[in-house]
Order: sequence, then C-alpha cells, then structure tokens
Amino acid sequence: MAAKMAAPKAAAVPKPKKVGGVTKAKTVPSHPPYATMVSAAIKKIGDRTGSSQQAIAKCIGEEYKIEVNKVALSRSLKSGVDAGSLAKVKASYKVVAKEKPAPKKKTAKPKAATANGKEKKVKALKPKKTTKTKKTTKPKAKKVAKPQSD
Repeated sequence: MAAKMAAPKAAAVPKPKKVGGVTKAKTVPSHPPYATMVSAAIKKIGDRTGSSQQAIAKCIGEEYKIEVNKVALSRSLKSGVDAGSLAKVKASYKVVAKEKPAPKKKTAKPKAATANGKEKKVKALKPKKTTKTKKTTKPKAKKVAKPQSD
C-alpha cells in the first residue's frame, strides 16, 4: 500500500479584498460632538433647577437642525456626569462650573533702573562698619496739672 504523503502547504497569504465599485469616503457630520451640543443646550435653556433630557433634545434639534439620536444623547449625558462636567439633579442635568485655582502672587524683585530705562546690575555691597554714638538727652521737667477753679 502506497501511502500518499501530503505536500506541505505554503504559509497562508491573505488575499487582497476585491473592491467592488467606488469606495465611499467617511462622511463628516455637520454638527459638533454631542458633548458640546449638550453643554451649549443646557446653558441656552438656563433653567435654575437643570434641564431635562427631552428639553435638551428639543433645543439641540432646533439649534443644529438635526434629528437627535436619543442613544447618543443619553450616552453623552451619562459620560458627562461620569467625567464631572455635568451634574444630575433628579431627572435634570446641570453644567458644573469649573473652579479656577487662585492666581499666584508674584514676588517683586527689587530692580535698580537707570535714567535711560535699562536695568542696571546691582552689585553686592559690603556692610559698612559704623560706630555707635551715644546721645545724651536731658530729662524734661514734668508739668503739674493745675486744678481749675470755677
């Protein structure tokens, strides 16, 4: 019996995919990302207690003239709450104001300026030796208060 031996197969080379017709370029949406649209809508509505998801969707639809994708909107709201840029109050959302760090005070360095406005280098001066002189002061005479007569 003659056993047939299979010839070793060559390494599999991926075949290039056939491109049928014309490839479409990725379409860029005519509106900004949902996160920026949501924050802009909440600011535009300006409700003190926050804005509901329905109100935000309506404002975005009117402002950008698009049909709002409710799934993308709810994901954007949820990620905004997780990131800390939005706050959820009951069934409404508010924009969280970012706290700016207090500006650091700069320490002023003494500079010696010349008459023409250019900075002059300040040289370190050696401390001068001074002799202390004692001042003699005469004690002043005390004034006695005179009683007033009526």
